[in-house]
Amino acid sequence: MSDLAITTLGGLRVANVQAMGGYHSCIHVRTEDKDSIMFDCGVLLYEGVSAKWVFISHGHVDHIGAAIQHARARALSHSPATYFVPEEVVEPLMRAHEAYEKLDGRAIAFHVQVMRPFESVLVGKRKQFRVQAFPTGMYMCDVMLKGFTFAVARQY
Repeated sequence: MSDLAITTLGGLRVANVQAMGGYHSCIHVRTEDKDSIMFDCGVLLYEGVSAKWVFISHGHVDHIGAAIQHARARALSHSPATYFVPEEVVEPLMRAHEAYEKLDGRAIAFHVQVMRPFESVLVGKRKQFRVQAFPTGMYMCDVMLKGFTFAVARQY
């Protein structure tokens, strides 16, 4: 982990980035309210266990491989997180979840929500941040990659 920290005017701080093409991808973001959000979960970051919202760009293992491990780690000291995933990922991810529960010998709370391109969700203690999915137009192994915008939500 580097000492470099990026903080936006909206109070978002990139706390950690772990990315190595084909191996793992995980971006951990914190808000000024100490909320924790992750983008992709291809590796479990100790400090990322606090992430209450996890956004998965696509179903390749280097982007989603540690999601169930993250859910299990959260069960030790946190409430369950919500995992926002592409629709085509839900069924194989839930099969993997079932296998992990059998291996672990107990239930693992795992809240999965489909997030399609152009859909958005408000996150943060005050629901002050809007995360919106968008199609990148790029494909890898016939899988369309998805990106996310992250912005301060305007309250009217």
